[in-house]
Amino acid sequence: MMQIKENVQSLHSALRRRKFLFKEDKEEVIAMNMFVFQFLLSFLAGPPSKSKETKWMNKLINKGREFE
Repeated sequence: MMQIKENVQSLHSALRRRKFLFKEDKEEVIAMNMFVFQFLLSFLAGPPSKSKETKWMNKLINKGREFE
């Protein structure tokens, strides 16, 4: 995780050094960085857990099977 953070910081430094970026380009870079961070966080968090509705439905289905 620390290496990812260092790589992102070096990417930001490299982007700041580029003088030909316009304001719109900087905003696009920020948006892309946010997308990458969201992807990394969702990847590191693991698979999404079942929602409450799905758990509730599974319990209801299993109770129905008990009565059969």
